[in-house]
Amino acid sequence: MDGRIVPDGLFASRPWYLSFFEDTTTVQFTHRVLALATLAAVIVFRWRVSAWGNTAPGARRAADWLCGWAFVQVALGIATLLLVVPVSLGSLHQAGAIVLWTLALWTTYRFWAGPEALPVAGRRVATR
Repeated sequence: MDGRIVPDGLFASRPWYLSFFEDTTTVQFTHRVLALATLAAVIVFRWRVSAWGNTAPGARRAADWLCGWAFVQVALGIATLLLVVPVSLGSLHQAGAIVLWTLALWTTYRFWAGPEALPVAGRRVATR
């Protein structure tokens, strides 16, 4: 932001915790950090799924969709900022968040409670 990794003016509101809601710089920085952390976590998860080798096809497909949509969502967010937040693109980015959340729920279902899951040591894991 503004040519820096950590921008000036973070936590400018007083008391400091209001910055998470009222300070534009802090809100945008926090949003970007969480977005990149989420993308990294999804990439690592997808990489681990491919390393397991015995994942059910439905669970692997869900992980693929989740990872692919995470990239789409980040691209939508970047495009929204670069184009100075057009309402249509901002709305699409918000709708994309709903899609990402839905894919995360679907992926969780496929890995922990899907038809391929079997109880193992008190938890459910995908097999096949």
